[in-house]
Amino acid sequence: MFQGKVKAALRLLSESGSVGKPLSLDVPVCESEPTVTVRDKLIEKHPDPAPLYPSHSLLPSTPPPNHEPHFIQFHHIDGVLVRSMLLRMDGAAGPSGMDVSQWRKACTSFSKDSDDLCDSIAMVARKLCCEYVDPRSVSALVSSRLIALDKKPGVRPIGIGEVIRRVIGKSILNVIKSDIMEVTGCSQLCAGISSACEAVAHAVREVYDSDGAEGFLLVDATNAFNSLNR
Repeated sequence: MFQGKVKAALRLLSESGSVGKPLSLDVPVCESEPTVTVRDKLIEKHPDPAPLYPSHSLLPSTPPPNHEPHFIQFHHIDGVLVRSMLLRMDGAAGPSGMDVSQWRKACTSFSKDSDDLCDSIAMVARKLCCEYVDPRSVSALVSSRLIALDKKPGVRPIGIGEVIRRVIGKSILNVIKSDIMEVTGCSQLCAGISSACEAVAHAVREVYDSDGAEGFLLVDATNAFNSLNR
């Protein structure tokens, strides 16, 4: 409560049982398989990424139209936007250990130093959007803190990314959200389209009520994580 995390405090008071709570890495997943630990399951669910093929990326050598973004598209990303994104955010810390409340304090409570920090974050965001950046130089930025939640039965891996990465992502999306919605259309309803859940419900009901449908088969054959190179 003293840190301003009211929702976390209420959740701590109201939760009962162990369902959905983080697990220790070295405990068995279930009694039937005492040799299989939570760590083993996390490794199984996080394979190495698939190879990166040039054809999967939009490169400057791609035939017209040229896909290299122009810097003027992202000139709206500035320190003011970064600070406004932070003020709307909430969440836990990534590998660095700094959560949203600590970043918010750093970006709002120290006058010119806070302004300079927000401007620097905005500069990084613009650079990532407009220039080629060696992936090795941003490996720490895109890393995540992995925790395992108890599904009873099973393990659900949750990756908590760095706060600064989430701020940069939200700032970029604030600028290009309309373009993403236009490109994805109805093929991707989680791209910011309003009333998307209602649209899914009505579409499924329409298909189910048609004469050609007798039911639905939902199949999750394999873990899709890293089946493409991110």
